[in-house]
Amino acid sequence: MLLGALVAVAPCLPAQAPEVQESSGYVEVLVPGVGWRQAVVGRQLPAASVVTAWKDGRAKIDCGGSTLLIGPLTHVRVQSADSSGYELLLTEGSISVDAASGVFTIEYRGMQIHVEKGSFSLSDGRLAVTSGTVVLREPGRQPRAVPPGSAVALLERTVGPVFGSTAP
Repeated sequence: MLLGALVAVAPCLPAQAPEVQESSGYVEVLVPGVGWRQAVVGRQLPAASVVTAWKDGRAKIDCGGSTLLIGPLTHVRVQSADSSGYELLLTEGSISVDAASGVFTIEYRGMQIHVEKGSFSLSDGRLAVTSGTVVLREPGRQPRAVPPGSAVALLERTVGPVFGSTAP
């Protein structure tokens, strides 16, 4: 009887926990209580998991019908993942979110990017909204909606070319 109850509950769990759907190059995950492992298809990422993609790494993460794409040289932490949505902390790199059926809040350098049923990408401090409305919360400012087709530079300065400079 107990086994039947566990089997009935098991299909519900993966819908909430992010899960590696595709991985190429060198991508690894830190799963709490397990340690660092390769990001293989089917690996679940509970809260407090970390995904790191190296120079040639890319990963596609399924989040209950929504998709998170992780680009090279990216470090992202799953803060929480439950029925209310997904909270992520992007330390470095690039991600794309397609929130088809979920709510995402991404923290990036003290800012929060919130989307529900929409899509955006964040790369090199530039937020580009593809669909839906993204709400951007910055310290000391009122939240603002960023409509589809818009792009916002989130960093005051970006890294410019170092070599080939014509400065004396």
